[in-house]
Amino acid sequence: MWFAALLMAGSAVAVAAPTASAAPGDLDTTFSGDGVSRTRVGAVSDLYFRSSGKVVSVGTDGSSIIVEKRRRNGKLDTTFGTNGRFTYSKNLLYPGSNAVFDRTVLVAGQGDSILVAFSYNEVEYEEGSPVTAASSHILRLTGDGAIDKTFGTKGVVTMPTGTESHGRIVDLFVDAAGRIAVLQQRWTQNYAGRPSGCPPDESCDDADEAALIRLSANGTAIIGFGSDGVATIASPPGRQIEPIALTRASQKWSVLYETFEIGVDSEYFVRRFDDGGTVDNSFGTGGDVELSMPGETIAPFDMVTAPGRGLVIGADLSPGPDGLALIALDADGDLETGFSGDGIARILKGRSTRGGEIVADAERIYVTTAITAFDPKMGGVVAFRRDGSVARSFGTKGRVTFPLTYQVTAVPAAALWADHPALLVGVSEYTVAGAQRFFNSVLRSYAT
Repeated sequence: MWFAALLMAGSAVAVAAPTASAAPGDLDTTFSGDGVSRTRVGAVSDLYFRSSGKVVSVGTDGSSIIVEKRRRNGKLDTTFGTNGRFTYSKNLLYPGSNAVFDRTVLVAGQGDSILVAFSYNEVEYEEGSPVTAASSHILRLTGDGAIDKTFGTKGVVTMPTGTESHGRIVDLFVDAAGRIAVLQQRWTQNYAGRPSGCPPDESCDDADEAALIRLSANGTAIIGFGSDGVATIASPPGRQIEPIALTRASQKWSVLYETFEIGVDSEYFVRRFDDGGTVDNSFGTGGDVELSMPGETIAPFDMVTAPGRGLVIGADLSPGPDGLALIALDADGDLETGFSGDGIARILKGRSTRGGEIVADAERIYVTTAITAFDPKMGGVVAFRRDGSVARSFGTKGRVTFPLTYQVTAVPAAALWADHPALLVGVSEYTVAGAQRFFNSVLRSYAT
């Protein structure tokens, strides 16, 4: 969930659990004293909790990727990198290029190691037209914040792009055995949304695709999954495709994706693959479920496997503004009627939302959002129970809101503490001074 993830987000001294007075939705004062910690990762894009209880946050300022590791009390872990921080410059991979890091930078754990998935964007010119030249990579760090040069080439594995020219990482997953799954968007087109080399007065079909790439723990392709470790979803003729999110449950892979014709319409689907990369025809119709709601235009932004529930998809609604919805699917791809009665739960009706990230535990499902009808400088978290009802005991009637110092850039990232009853939200804001944009990223911990 590349765009959505951007806005919102061992010491010997024991850290106490939130005090009895910390009700669900209150700031967790065991984190940084007041529940809030400012970061220096540029625009915070993703969060990951290690089994040790420490949190890793990652972001970019365009020219560098910054990774920080914090203890559960919110203080930087100075045993990691340089005083708790690791910086990866674009010049380490492409010296002297004009490339910038894509805004989506993802992080995941692999045993004691840390994986950072990222993409480069560089403007090239083909037949006089600007072309987005993009490449995608995975960097592996050791637990103490050094590049693990036993992984790939100098610590980096470059993702294949098949028959397409460019690729951008959208989502990252690591299983219990350390094997890696990457959801990638692939394309060959220019900025105007036309295929590379397509004459301006002619109609040309795009050849873009979504790709699910499986890698072993050491970064090599898993032969036997799809074709040489890759399963793809091709764009329909005359339309483009954009993958949104990836999740896994019961040895099946589910991909949330959009197909669209620029300026015309969008359609959203979930496709399921088995563990060998073959389309699971028992799911929906031929392995696909089309997402829709009567009388509503939906814009799905994330998908998770909720404990004890199955697939849950978050979607912004319009016309209206009409708020936000969660859509629950059962194992066959049908609406889960045990969820809110009809498989669809709503909140914030009448307000314009920009959904961010969904996280779930055994009791609740949390969604980060920019609630733009309140104010362009307002963010928030909404909470549902497993049955789809609003978790009214969380915050005020199921939601917490917070003012942002500057204009938001997208929508907040989030993660649940591994061994601590709290939700951590990463918020990226920016302000502009002259020709420069300055990011102001904040971590906020809420009792759950």
